[in-house]
Order: sequence, then C-alpha cells, then structure tokens
Amino acid sequence: MAALPNVKSLSYGISIPSSDGNWWTGFRYDNAEKEADFSVVMRFADTAYVNTYGLKLIAGRMYQSADTTRELVVNESLVKKLGIRQPQQILGKYIALGRNGMNKKLIVGVVKDFNTFSLHDETNPCILTTRRDAYHTLGIKLSTQQGGTEAISRLINDVETNWNATFPDFVLKYEFLDQKLASFYKSEERMYLLFQLLAGIAIFIGCLGLYGVVAFMAETRTKEVGIRKALGASTTHIFGLFSLDFVKLVLVALVIASPIAGYVMNKWLANFPYKIDIAWWMFVLTGTLAVGIALITVSFQSIKAA
Repeated sequence: MAALPNVKSLSYGISIPSSDGNWWTGFRYDNAEKEADFSVVMRFADTAYVNTYGLKLIAGRMYQSADTTRELVVNESLVKKLGIRQPQQILGKYIALGRNGMNKKLIVGVVKDFNTFSLHDETNPCILTTRRDAYHTLGIKLSTQQGGTEAISRLINDVETNWNATFPDFVLKYEFLDQKLASFYKSEERMYLLFQLLAGIAIFIGCLGLYGVVAFMAETRTKEVGIRKALGASTTHIFGLFSLDFVKLVLVALVIASPIAGYVMNKWLANFPYKIDIAWWMFVLTGTLAVGIALITVSFQSIKAA
C-alpha cells in the first residue's frame, strides 16, 4: 500500500479520531488507591496515527511502536480533568488501565484535543496507545495534488486489488473521512433542507398575497394617483405611497418573529457544546432581505399605476 502513487501515509487504528463507536475504560492515575471517577476513551493506534489524521502533539513525544500496550499519549481534556495545569506536568506519570490497577503504563506525550464523537458531545478524556489486535481500520492519507479524482479512482482500484490478493475471503469496505463526519449530522441536514423548503413556500405565498393586495389597491386608487400626478407627484413618490404601509407591516412582523426565532435557535444550538452565537447582524440581514423582497413585490404594480 505504501508504495502506491499518491499515498502520503498509512495508519492502523481501532477507528478514526471522531467515531460513533468508542472503547471506554476505567483507570487509576499515578499511585492513586482508587479508580478515577470518570472513564476515558481508548484510541488504539499505531505510531503513524497522529500524522495521518492531522492531530497535533503539544508536549512530550509519540509512543514507541509495539504490538501491545506499553506507552501512552493522552489528550488535553484528560490533563484538565485530572486538575493538572500544564501538559508537561503529566509526562513521566503512570496510568493503570482496567479495574485491577496493576497494569501501569508510562505517559510520554500529550496531544491537542480532537473530537472523539460528533460536535453534539464535548471532547472526552482520551488515551492513545498501541494494541495490534484492536486495529480494525486502515487510514490512508492521499495526495490529491496530481491527477485529481481520476488518480483517486485508480488508487482505490489498486487498494482493492491488493486487498483481494491479501484477504480473498473478506469484502473491502471503504469510505472517505469527510463523508463519515458528514454522516454524524444527517438529521441536521434533513432539517436544514426542510426549513429551506418551508421558508421558500412561505415567501412565495407571502409575495402572492402582497402582489394581489397591491394590485387591488392600485385599481381602487387609480383616480387618487391620477390627481397626485396631475399636481406634480413623481413616480418615486407614488412608489413610496404604496410601499410605506407594507414596509410597516413587514417591520412589525420582524419585531414579533425575531425574539421567537432567537429563542428557538438558541434552544437548538444548546445541543452542541461547540457552537456559534446568534448575533444581532443576522436579524438585521434577515430584516433587510424581507423588506427588499416586499419592495420588489410592490414595485411592479406601484410603478405601473404611476
């Protein structure tokens, strides 16, 4: 595999860094008599795991290659959860994995936090270490600078050929990392498309109603418009005359809708530990677009009447 074109690095591991299936375990830190009051996520992986998935080592070194569990690299969340201020302070300490507290392993490095689950969950305390019999996934980091999608397609065919030659009794199953991450948010994607559809229908129905009202108003106020024109009123004045009442209604609707929308969005965002903030400019932009749509709808009939 490593000799194939466009393969930058390979890594065996229990799963990808952000996974919906995780191995939890209890542990004892240093010489503690009791097990810690929280569990950690285990990421069994080889020494190329950090480089292949773009993780960042912020203290110490990577563990040495081994078939069994010998040395440990922990994440920032575990350091903070143990009440340790600086990542360097945990280096050289021991963690005993499992429940008997006898299997002590040396901490040699600290990796920058990465999401062990989706963004619906906070970053969990995590330990990276070696254990060959737990490697269920092969991660292949590709270089897409040459050949583009055609090169990737050829590479996948080469991988499949190598796989079938090595494991003829097993079916190759592969997926791209971005597709796997996107699968965590299928419900949000469906909801987003649904809201787009409903918003589009609401705007369309609103514009139809607005157009009908303006057409009726133009018909009933034809004589008034004629008198105003005869007295020197401009087309812009007539347009403003027709538009003002509708702009007022749109602004009243925005005043009513904005607090409700802000409340609903904040409740939805509460499902994500890592999220954006609802800013005032979002409502200003929405209001500007709403007023703009209303004015465009009104303009045809009002200018025609003028």
